[in-house]
Amino acid sequence: MHATIASTSMFVPTVGIAYSHKMHGIIGEMLGLEDYIIDLEDLNHEILIEKVMEAWKNRERIVEHLKKTIPRVKERALKNGEALKEVIHFPRKSLSSF
Repeated sequence: MHATIASTSMFVPTVGIAYSHKMHGIIGEMLGLEDYIIDLEDLNHEILIEKVMEAWKNRERIVEHLKKTIPRVKERALKNGEALKEVIHFPRKSLSSF
């Protein structure tokens, strides 16, 4: 999963193998690439080759999609950090006591 996140964040079309719901949430829902995920229990040689060939055929469209989507995802992730900072709101001086 982490390799798939890394590659898609660099705009590389990738086929993900889902061993948990996280792959569907991150790559499928957040990035809109559900068509390029294979559930582990469904994995076989034919399906893998089919998905890889489909990703290769659509690589330019996927790259353009990722170039539009990744910046928005990063922006949303940054907002989560900013919201957490507001909730915690430690003054700088108190951090030095840790």
